[in-house]
Amino acid sequence: MPSLAEMARQDSTLLVVKRAQAASPPLIEPHYRNKPSPPNYPRKARRKRQQGTVFIRILVSPAAENLEVNVHRSSGFELLDQTAVDAVTAWQLEPASLAGKCVLAWVEVPVEFKLR
Repeated sequence: MPSLAEMARQDSTLLVVKRAQAASPPLIEPHYRNKPSPPNYPRKARRKRQQGTVFIRILVSPAAENLEVNVHRSSGFELLDQTAVDAVTAWQLEPASLAGKCVLAWVEVPVEFKLR
């Protein structure tokens, strides 16, 4: 049987872990309510032969609202990055679920711009 000191240490460790989880929502795989529409390739970027992949992070509420949409890793081109943010903002994502309850979570999605 653990001593009182060990039990207190375990309880305080658990409390620290719970606080850390509350402070930073988990990063999960995206699940879409509807198939997302890819962004239109900006004409100016096409003319300049700009291409790349933008990694966007979305903070999804338990009510399935996109609370924040940010560029996590840039394509290297501001126009492509902004076009990706604008498109992803309209996407409808499913909220994360933990123990049967919807929770706040981050989702990361790549948005590729590739000239064909």
